[in-house]
Amino acid sequence: MSVAVLKQLVTPLSYLRITSARHEKLWVDLLYPAAAAAIVTLVWARWPEAMPFRGGDGLLSGVGSFMQVLVGFYVAGLAAVATFPRKSLDQDMVGIQFKGKPLPRRQFLSYMFGYLALVSLAMLVAHLLRAVPTAVLSNISDPVGFHLAKGAFVFVYQFMFWQMILITLLGIHFLAYRIHVD
Repeated sequence: MSVAVLKQLVTPLSYLRITSARHEKLWVDLLYPAAAAAIVTLVWARWPEAMPFRGGDGLLSGVGSFMQVLVGFYVAGLAAVATFPRKSLDQDMVGIQFKGKPLPRRQFLSYMFGYLALVSLAMLVAHLLRAVPTAVLSNISDPVGFHLAKGAFVFVYQFMFWQMILITLLGIHFLAYRIHVD
């Protein structure tokens, strides 16, 4: 596979290269999701029976069903933003840059919804392949290593989930409020 094709496949990750002057994006993209993932992972590690990760009542099952809907929602949101005829969407955002240049609202939202579609698709695939981490973990004989690896899987999954939720809230803010403010 050529490098050009690989670049096209990872284009949605370009959202992570967008920067904000006051670092709001750092909080929404990394710090808040990491904090939420750490809290949920610690609660899960302390009381795994109260918050099962796998099984019919587990978080993985519930989130997997939710992802089936969200992938389509994000792709529809991307299509709507790309085609919505509103002049305010073509204005540059204050303090938001991509590769050192100002970024129009339309392009910011397109990157955002593209990234959200990718993350929700990745989480859906993780749901479909949920037996793989169990198979990998079953090869770890050290109890401490086993629990650390299991906690790492839970943390990464939770991080992706909370990042998706928080970026979605940011997208809703822009679609519900900011595009109407010139």
